[in-house]
Amino acid sequence: MKTLFFIILCALPFSAVFSQNAKQQSFETAVKEIVTAFKTKNIKTVKKYIDAQMGLYTIYRPGVFDQYGKMEKPEFGEGMPNAVLSARHIVYTAIQYRKLPSYSCDADKWARYGIFCDTVKISNALSDVCKSLNKFLYEEADQKIPAKEINKYIQWEKQSRRVVCCKKITGDGSEDLIIHLIWKNNRWYLWLIDKVLTDCSA
Repeated sequence: MKTLFFIILCALPFSAVFSQNAKQQSFETAVKEIVTAFKTKNIKTVKKYIDAQMGLYTIYRPGVFDQYGKMEKPEFGEGMPNAVLSARHIVYTAIQYRKLPSYSCDADKWARYGIFCDTVKISNALSDVCKSLNKFLYEEADQKIPAKEINKYIQWEKQSRRVVCCKKITGDGSEDLIIHLIWKNNRWYLWLIDKVLTDCSA
């Protein structure tokens, strides 16, 4: 009996490590397939990574205030918020796990180039947009985004990783890819595209 108990105790850490390794491998596969899909405009692959219940959201800037929307029918194109832009110049490279690079509107370039993911810092990109809209734009109570909805986004953000894909090119970063992937039901899903980080229009 003691031998069996010892075997079980030894197996538990191994199982946890194996699970983490499988999760990490799944993440890198998902990033590679999603980045390649954006480069080749393969909407079928993009949709494969969208959870039917969560859907796919985008943050965009139509004017002074950043806005967000849920894509009812994600397609490649120029329309907002119901279209996603391709990233033709992005090439998949090994993911660099470090602090995410910044983008300079004055210089029209990134501080660093490649594919980056910060697994330590949580990005609150969507919930911050919601809070900003409630504070500065939506004056009436019935206009405001409900706290329940914002809290839902915060919980999603806690389970997510932000990935920045950028390459050195001439011109602005409008075709660079900033995405959020969430771990759900033992797989990664694409749930948020950030079009604001490299939008220098405002």
